[in-house]
Amino acid sequence: MAQLNLASEVFRSQLVARRKRMLTIAASVLLLVVIGAWAVPAWTC
Repeated sequence: MAQLNLASEVFRSQLVARRKRMLTIAASVLLLVVIGAWAVPAWTC
């Protein structure tokens, strides 16, 4: 029983870490898009 509990704990922590990484990637991509959208008109004009 303890083994199963440990396995589920590891799985949950991996899931949380993956979600955190996905959120970080999504945030940086969004930031890049915003910077790009702001910089392109500034350069072309």
